[in-house]
Amino acid sequence: MEKKREKDDRKRQEQERREQREKEKKEQDIRKRFKVVGAIEVFQMVKASVDYKGGKNDLSFKQGENLEVIRITDNPEGRWLARTMDGCCKYLDAPLYRLFILGEMTVSALEEEGLRV
Repeated sequence: MEKKREKDDRKRQEQERREQREKEKKEQDIRKRFKVVGAIEVFQMVKASVDYKGGKNDLSFKQGENLEVIRITDNPEGRWLARTMDGCCKYLDAPLYRLFILGEMTVSALEEEGLRV
């Protein structure tokens, strides 16, 4: 019984190490791809109020999904850097943020700006 517990503990620790390495790898990729300097800090957490299918550099997400806004400066104009809880990091258009947090925009207003929701 004791050996089984030790074996389970080792498996759990090994899994935790793998997950930590994967997290570090994703953060290094974010740093390289988006030229992030210093610690990756979350500016704000937002909850998606709509489904959005992003493109090559745009973040895709489902309604109700939590997103972390990482950087609001040094990005292409009108875009913020954000990531999903599984670590996928891409750009989020600022109008989408305004819809989520500030309630300033409606879905129809987003569509008028050319964002398909």
